[in-house]
Amino acid sequence: MRRQPLQQLKRMGYERVGEVVAQHIWLVKEGDPSCVCEEEIVNYADKRVMHDRIVPLEERFSDLKARYGQNQKAVDYLERLQKEIYGVENKIFSILTDRPQ
Repeated sequence: MRRQPLQQLKRMGYERVGEVVAQHIWLVKEGDPSCVCEEEIVNYADKRVMHDRIVPLEERFSDLKARYGQNQKAVDYLERLQKEIYGVENKIFSILTDRPQ
């Protein structure tokens, strides 16, 4: 998230919301393995949505790699991101009874 929107949310009194939204692309800190935090939920939701529909992670990351994987550094970044988000997904669904589709 760009700095300006985060600062605007803070000025409006939504500091915690800004902290959560700021991590929608990449989680800054590793969450507690015993519970799911807000940042992880928002980050995971961001990865499951492609444009205007909910998609499997595999489809989302295929699209991201096609659009942004112009070089090996970008592909490596996306693969790290994909590995991390599968970990978040497993954590979320270890608590819930249904797996995502």
